[in-house]
This record gives sequence, structure tokens and C-alpha cells, in this order.
Amino acid sequence: MLSHTEPPFSTRNQCKNLDSTWQIILSSLVFGKSLIPSPTEYIPYVCPVQLAAAHEQMRSAEEDAAEWKRKYDIAVRETKAALEKVAASSFEKDFQEMQEMLQQLKLEKEKTEALLKEKDEMLKAKDDEIEMKGKEHEKMKSEFQKLEIERLAEIERAQRHVESLYSDWDLLPPKTIKDPEAKKPEIWDDKEYIPDLKTKARRLG
Repeated sequence: MLSHTEPPFSTRNQCKNLDSTWQIILSSLVFGKSLIPSPTEYIPYVCPVQLAAAHEQMRSAEEDAAEWKRKYDIAVRETKAALEKVAASSFEKDFQEMQEMLQQLKLEKEKTEALLKEKDEMLKAKDDEIEMKGKEHEKMKSEFQKLEIERLAEIERAQRHVESLYSDWDLLPPKTIKDPEAKKPEIWDDKEYIPDLKTKARRLG
């Protein structure tokens, strides 16, 4: 398996070096002294040209670190602003959706209350109708009972009247056997008036 080795001056290595340099600079600013090792600490005898080159490299590294810090701060601010914008937009969208949902629920509640009110009025009307019909039924029942009592009383009176007729007048007198030798009385009046039963009943009543 082939291994891939990055060149020493690649972008990644340069970024790593700049980051290390920036950390050293920050530490020096915090502790009030430079933590960057001086070339003279490692090389007791160094020529002025090398020393100047080292200082130039340090100055360039500081400038690069400052530039990286500036870009980092800009990126942080932009990222923070974008996140706040997204959060505000999402909150506003959620709030709008919640408002629409509440409005819809309010309309549904009003519609349900109207339907319930209509149903209550219908049930109340039905109850009133049933109550009225119940009263009419009771009234008709009372009148029917009254008529039934009157009918029974009429029947009872008619029966008593008939019984009185039977007691006052024998409708079926006993049969008599005619005497073959009997003669018609001389004082017999063939035109004598004999009232019928209806006339006698009216007179008795």
C-alpha cells in the first residue's frame, strides 16, 4: 500500500504552522513576555543576516496570524449572524404557523358551538312538543275516561229502566186455554182502545 506524504509547504502544513504561531503570540500577549524562542537560544553564534531573516519570518508570521485572526473573527460574526437569521426566520415561521393553527381552532370552536346551540334548540323544541303531546294525551285520556263513565252510567240507567218496565208490566202473560163453551160477553166492546207497548213505556218513563 502506497503512503501519501504531504509536501512541507502544502496549504495544510502552512495553516498548521500559522495556527501554532498564533497560539504562541497569544500566549506571549497573555503572560506579558515573548514565548517565541529566539534563534540565539539555539545558535550561540549566529550571523546578523540569519538573525534578520528570523526576525522577518517572525514578523511575517505575526502578520499572517493577525490576518488569520481577522478572517476568523469575520467568519465567526458571519456565522453567528447567519445562525441568528435562521433562528429568527424559523421562529417567525413557527409563530406564523402557530397563529394560523390557533385561528383555525378558533373557527372550528365557533362552528362547533353554533352546531351545539342549534342542536340544543332542536332538542328543546322536541321536548316541548313531546310535553305538549303528553298533555294532550292526558287530556284525551281524561275525556275518554269521563265519556266511558258517562256511557256506563247511561247503560246502568237503561238497565234500571228496563228492569222497572219488567216489574211494572208483564210483557209475556201466561197463556190461557180457551173454553170451547165460553161465550162472548154481551157487554164486550170490540172497539175498546188498547195502547201499544211503546206508548205505555213512554208514559211510564
